[in-house]
Amino acid sequence: YWFTSFLFHDCDRLQKYLFEKKIQTRRFFYPLNRQPCFIKNKDKIGNINGNFPISEKIYKLGLSLPSSYQITEEQIDEVCENIKNFYTNKNI
Repeated sequence: YWFTSFLFHDCDRLQKYLFEKKIQTRRFFYPLNRQPCFIKNKDKIGNINGNFPISEKIYKLGLSLPSSYQITEEQIDEVCENIKNFYTNKNI
């Protein structure tokens, strides 16, 4: 139950919307080529400045939803309903 993660279009707005509904989310980890420890040592790592479009796209669209061994089915339903409402009601 460490991460329950999905890719969403309009991820930033969805995260803000869920936050307003008191549903905590987290963005995906930075792609490895953008991790500070790798950037700091870029002279020792080959191809760190390469083009990584898949990693960048996943980072841009990725959102981790609430997850825990203690999360209830009601809480899961609430998260799902709010995501459905976000995409159904385009004016949100």
